Amino acid sequence: MQVVLVPIVPGRGVSLWEGLAGLEDGYDVESIASATTGVMHLIVRLKA
Repeated sequence: MQVVLVPIVPGRGVSLWEGLAGLEDGYDVESIASATTGVMHLIVRLKA
């Protein structure tokens, strides 16, 4: 899964990150940060 998230707060809508407790139980989650651009990549893979 690839999700592009721009760090803005529009004031309404639904947060993608609400209710993700236990995500690591069924998925491998890896984060990679770029020091030069400030971009954070989150890689979510279904566990085999």
